[in-house]
Amino acid sequence: MTSDDARTATTPATGEGSPPAFTVWVEHYVSNRATQLATEAAIDWDAPCTLPPDVRSAFVRSFQRFELGEDGDGARLLAKARRAGDPVYVDALERLVVEEQRHSALFRRGLAHLGAPTLDAHWSDAAFTALRRLLGLRTEIALFLVAESVAMGYFTALASAAPDPVLRGVGRRIASDEVHHLRFQIDRLRQGFAGTPRPVRAVVGAAWGVVALGAATVLVVDHAAALRACGLRPVRAWVDAVRRFRASARLALADDGAGMLGPASADDVARSAPAFPADADLPTLLS
Repeated sequence: MTSDDARTATTPATGEGSPPAFTVWVEHYVSNRATQLATEAAIDWDAPCTLPPDVRSAFVRSFQRFELGEDGDGARLLAKARRAGDPVYVDALERLVVEEQRHSALFRRGLAHLGAPTLDAHWSDAAFTALRRLLGLRTEIALFLVAESVAMGYFTALASAAPDPVLRGVGRRIASDEVHHLRFQIDRLRQGFAGTPRPVRAVVGAAWGVVALGAATVLVVDHAAALRACGLRPVRAWVDAVRRFRASARLALADDGAGMLGPASADDVARSAPAFPADADLPTLLS
């Protein structure tokens, strides 16, 4: 995969006088890199970690699992997307995969700050990877939507209330991407479910919800201590995760003609990544 740092947003001609639907996402991922770099530069990576041992251990356990989950080259997913025949969507998806790899790198930096190594494997990551590789593009994207919608509350809690400034910075940096990623997955799923009868969508939504309940349970079991360290009770985190998934699923299964969501607004990003400068322009962020 080619890094998006060296690429430009290219839009194949449609012959209809309008750009392909996912062009807006390619443009977003291109422009988002400058904001990512500015956000990372604001983190004092050299600050000492002064967390007590039990709290440090909680975040080590949590970051190790997320580092595994965010890593990977997305080769199988991208191969499925290429077979679907939309080169602009593939371009956008490649850029999203690069952003997820950067999240894994951020968790590694967080672990270095905590003085801890990465994990080679974990059962939850292995099970999720094995499941999604058996499925088609639409179902794999649906599983990603489950994982990202369920984890969003964790990232927001990390950004707003982690008891360490470096960990809060990691949370802000990742949450500010994930709010866009959720909308990107919803836009692709809306396209994938186009023409699907309403009763079928209802059945899909019910089955999808069962998977989300399991994912939310795994989240609070694996990350309970870190959630508590951010002031969020695991039961509340579970309820919020299920609620957020249901809202995302309703958007993804909307009736035909709902249109694309597109990238999130600055206000949406600020709500998901507290302390992110919602009203700052890019030159200010980069100064």
